[in-house]
Amino acid sequence: SFSIIRADGSDLTLCSTTPLDTSALSNPSIKELYLDGTQLTVLFQGTQSSLEQEDNIYYTSSSMASVLCTYDVSDPNTPKLTGSLTQEGRYATSRKVGDYLYLFTRYTPSLLDTYASSTMAPRVNGTAVPASCFYLPDQLSSQQYLVITAVDLSTAAAVTDQKVLVSGADNFYVSTENIYIATENYNYDDMFTEIAKFHFPCGVAVNSDGTIVYVADTQNKVIRKLSIE
Repeated sequence: SFSIIRADGSDLTLCSTTPLDTSALSNPSIKELYLDGTQLTVLFQGTQSSLEQEDNIYYTSSSMASVLCTYDVSDPNTPKLTGSLTQEGRYATSRKVGDYLYLFTRYTPSLLDTYASSTMAPRVNGTAVPASCFYLPDQLSSQQYLVITAVDLSTAAAVTDQKVLVSGADNFYVSTENIYIATENYNYDDMFTEIAKFHFPCGVAVNSDGTIVYVADTQNKVIRKLSIE
């Protein structure tokens, strides 16, 4: 839950306490808060479980999911839920630029004995990210995917674009128009850093439409040699 407290000098008054809908998750934890004017955005993550069947065998499947909720707090006594989004994967980070929030999660695919029983693509609001949104680097640093979703906070948390980088992600830098993702990688006896760049048109002079455009990636090799015995 989150609480709104009115601070008037030394007097503190509790205006409201709003519970989050965590019924679909176990072990939920709040990761980030954004307050912009009268809009509050809450991001939290937890574990979601489901009962699966393969042939005549039933089993429980568990995975991480991140949830975004927006609230109208113009009346601090009665916050109102205005939109929500659920994205598979462990929360990595997020950035807010104007009316758009960019949500980054780390998703691990479920690789089982057959392709039909495996889950290869992450889901956002229950819908799998299409294959056209995937990018595959030359060198893979992890079995995890980095999932990037652009969310329009002005229209009930609507998804405007998605990108999936089939690689790990160690560090993030987001400017007013670009996303840079740095990943430490290994190749035999070399260690190197791979940097991927995505662009999102935004700003005072640019009418943003919430799209994310892949630009390029590069490798800074031979940072140091690993000793091999």
